[in-house]
Amino acid sequence: MKKALKITAWVVGVLVVLCFGIGLFLPKEWNVERTILIQAPPEKIHRWVDSPTEWKNWFDFEGMAPDSHVTLSGPERGVGATYAWKMPGSSGRITIASSDPKTGVHLDEA
Repeated sequence: MKKALKITAWVVGVLVVLCFGIGLFLPKEWNVERTILIQAPPEKIHRWVDSPTEWKNWFDFEGMAPDSHVTLSGPERGVGATYAWKMPGSSGRITIASSDPKTGVHLDEA
């Protein structure tokens, strides 16, 4: 029994040191990106991405983070339309920087 406990303690200790050791070599910053190809002309889907009020139809942030508080500000659509959120431990803001039915919508994140 004593030997099994000692072996278990050594294994746990080695795993802890290994996890911290690996963590030292991981990057300090990371980025997540997602891409989807929609088989439709940009003009047809533009209204869905040009307005933060429409985002809830395809991006369920509030469902993923129910303790978040979302605020929409600026114009309802187009350049300057802003989606901001606050939740315990995180906050941010996405503002439409440019919007064109042919070339797409570009966002500024803060």
